[in-house]
Amino acid sequence: ESFLSFTRAYLQKYKYGFITSEEFQSFFEQYFEGNTEADGVDWKRWFHEPGMPIEVLKFDRTLSKASEELAETWLAYDVSNGVGVAPTTDIAGWSSSQITCVLDTMLDKTNAGEANPLKLSTVKEFGDMYGLKETKNSEILFRYCRLAIHARDEDILPVVVHFITTQGRMKYIRPLYQDLFTCGYGVLAVKTFVSKKDFYHPIAAKMLAVDLKISVERRNRHVEGEQEEENEQKGDQNTIKLFPGVSSNKILVAIVIITGLAGIFALRRRK
Repeated sequence: ESFLSFTRAYLQKYKYGFITSEEFQSFFEQYFEGNTEADGVDWKRWFHEPGMPIEVLKFDRTLSKASEELAETWLAYDVSNGVGVAPTTDIAGWSSSQITCVLDTMLDKTNAGEANPLKLSTVKEFGDMYGLKETKNSEILFRYCRLAIHARDEDILPVVVHFITTQGRMKYIRPLYQDLFTCGYGVLAVKTFVSKKDFYHPIAAKMLAVDLKISVERRNRHVEGEQEEENEQKGDQNTIKLFPGVSSNKILVAIVIITGLAGIFALRRRK
């Protein structure tokens, strides 16, 4: 509470401006003068020495612990080959961060689904119970899609394709394209990328092409060649047909030659 009031005072005093580290230290010491809890700050260490702060902060892990426990319960259910009853924890009132924590724990424990993928039946039951396939939250959908792809859930493929072709953040699309490519859906991944390549930022497109082992440059050159040919054809159509059957490029070359020869003759006449 006392630090919160300090933060308000600090922002009020220095808003619309900037200060040095030394000025921050001076303001801090003046504000907390007489407060024993603020004594003993090793400013030299904080300002000039490398490494993480030596102070270990303690956080309330009540919410994250509940998420991790639910994930562990589903993982145990998966290992048991579906023996027993699936977890029935109600997460309707959970925040998106709590649900994301569940999915992150499951991905971590299965090495992002690569080493020990969940069984298809587990993924389907897990997704259906919490409506994960229909969620509009990108963080949740991204993580669930990864689990489902590695479980070889082909019902998730249309959802994945729609997801990776409607927004272009690399933090989402690269892992999902990679998952498709390595899990037996490489043809779908390449086909989707080629059809939507121009939708992505050039850097994203280049990185995806590397992931999918295809050449964007080669395809670009092909497209540029077609564009040049189309432009040339349009130019020919717009050229006055003084010489039917002769391309505009040939006419241009002839004009340059004639102009050059005219210049030579003009110089000789002056002499």
